[in-house]
Amino acid sequence: WALVYNGYGDRLLNFVHDEYLYWLWPHELQTHIPIIENLMVNAMRSSVIPDVKVGVETTCCKFWDKKACEFTKLTWSPDGLPILEDPPFVKELLTKKGA
Repeated sequence: WALVYNGYGDRLLNFVHDEYLYWLWPHELQTHIPIIENLMVNAMRSSVIPDVKVGVETTCCKFWDKKACEFTKLTWSPDGLPILEDPPFVKELLTKKGA
């Protein structure tokens, strides 16, 4: 609810157990990801499991994929935009189709 309360409700694509799938424009990643991570961690600490160390691992990709690139490991272009590679499943599909 902290994410919705802070204006991120309209960006939620899906919620699966412990994953929140959000859309952001590439130029928004550096601004919004730290805010989203902070909201998630603080909500868990304050209301769910205050005595357990909580963390998040944010990944970024064009399409949802469990093997997407971690936000902290992204490569950035000179103009400050992330270079988002196709996720592994897309590369595999393109290989199978001979593209």
